[in-house]
Formats: sequence, C-alpha cells, structure tokens
Amino acid sequence: MDGSLLHYCQVLPHTVSDSRGSMAPPRDGSKIYPTDAEWAHFENLIQKNAGRTGQCWIMEFTHGGRYPYFMFRGKPMLAARFAYRASESEPEIPPERPMLGRWCNEKKCVNPDHQFPNDDWRNNERTINPIGANIRKEVCPKCLGAYVLYKDGRRRCPECYAQSRREQELRRRVPCQSCGGPSTSGECRACRNARASAVAKPHREAKRAIRAARQVLRQAVRKLCEKHNLLKAQKPSGGWVCRECNRDTRKRVRSFGPDRYKALRAAGKCVTCHHPSETYRCERCHARHMEATHARRAREKAARMGGESAPPL
Repeated sequence: MDGSLLHYCQVLPHTVSDSRGSMAPPRDGSKIYPTDAEWAHFENLIQKNAGRTGQCWIMEFTHGGRYPYFMFRGKPMLAARFAYRASESEPEIPPERPMLGRWCNEKKCVNPDHQFPNDDWRNNERTINPIGANIRKEVCPKCLGAYVLYKDGRRRCPECYAQSRREQELRRRVPCQSCGGPSTSGECRACRNARASAVAKPHREAKRAIRAARQVLRQAVRKLCEKHNLLKAQKPSGGWVCRECNRDTRKRVRSFGPDRYKALRAAGKCVTCHHPSETYRCERCHARHMEATHARRAREKAARMGGESAPPL
C-alpha cells in the first residue's frame, strides 16, 4: 500500500459530532463467527485473485447494479461487510467510523484485506466527484489563501469571506427609492411585497366578482321551478320548494298513503278494486298484479342484457 493511501487507512479519533460533517448512523460492527459450511458457501460465490490489482475477491452477485450482498442466516448483508466482520485478522468496526472503504476502489471486491473503517467525510474525500474535489482543496482558487475551518463546520478563505461580507454590507447600504430604508437593489422587501400586492389586487377583486355572479346565478336557478315555471318558496327547515309540486305531492301521499290501505284492510276490502276480500288483494287483482310484475321484470332484464324489451301486456 502506497503512502498516499495510508492517510485514509489509519484509525484516527473521530466522533459522530465532528464539525467537519455529519456521519452515517452507526451500524453493527461486531465480529461474527460463521460455520465452515457458511464460509464454504460464501467462497463458492467469489472469485479470488481477480480484478485490476490481481488480489481482489470479486463477487458478481449484486442487487440492482449496486454492491454485492450475501444472505447470512436468513438476513441480507453486504458481502464486503460480512467478509470483514468474519475475518479473524481484522478488528471490529468502530461506531465512530461505521462505513468500510476499499483502497483498491473495486466496487465488487469483498477482500477484507482491502477494506478499512471509514466515514462519510473520508469517503467523500476519496471520491473523484466535485464534492471530493472540493474537499481535497487546501487553498482558495481566487487568492491562493489557506482555508480555515469555522465554527459552523465550513471551510472558508478568510480574505475572500471578509471581502464578500463587505460587499454585502455595501449592497445593504443602498437606500430604497420608495421609503429610503436599507436595501440591496434600490427596493426593500416591504416595498417590493406592497408593489406585488397592488398588482395582484385587481385580479383578486375580479375573481371575487366572478364568484359572486356565479352564486347569484345558482340562487336564481334554484328558485325557479321548471315544471310550473314558478318561483320556489324557501322552507323553514332549509331549501327551496315549489308550492304546486308540494301540493301535488301532498295530494298523492294523502290519497295513496298507508292510512288509506289500513282503512281498506280494516273494512275487509281489496286495496285495488275495493271489493270485499279476506286477503290483501282479491284473487283476480293478485293474478293481474303478479302478471304485471313478471312482465316488468322481463323488460328490465332484456334492457340490461341489451336485447329487445318484452312486449307489453
């Protein structure tokens, strides 16, 4: 292992509350002791002495193109993590550095000798993406000054940071053209919000007028009876009703209500032809009623099936 990688492999004191960045939640890093059969099954899934370095343990059994995993006693586990925790020569994974990094940079490598405890900060520092390139910077690209770690956990160049603060203060000294208060562009936030509200006020008033007109139209349609072309009256319990429709409904209920049938049954008469009968309907009315019922059901069934309706009786 070359000297440039020793910096990342050495175990340095690093806690979860480090100001340089937040770490991943600690995972279980204790040792595991697989049986001979489990370890033999694991070795059958890997290919030793492969990869770019010729010393990697390559495992092709991946999930969704990510890191390979291994089923250990009914639970899925990252294969590299399984090999590291099962190795007798490797120590336990400390909780302050719960991740595992690879000095070979081989994604499918599960060799425990190529792994070392790592955290989010050091893992990003070793990557080739813009985040890692920014972390590896030691001097400011503008003034070539050294970075300083501030209390908020960010690295900044003191000279460029002070210059940006001065420019911000100068922008804040620009008076507002309306009220004369401090602003950054000649218009303070209060005046800008007031101007936006004044622009949107006519639109809000137009929407209110449209909603009021729609409400009036709904009320007018609700108060007009299409059957009798009369204005409806408002009921005490709420709603609108036409007097003619209400009168027809009361007549129909009064003439064919349950009280009428009770009176006919008490007098011993048929409810259909009003002739003396011991049953609810006489035999002739009952037969006519059942025939009409069967014909109606046949028509309804034919309509549901899409065929021709039954002929009327």
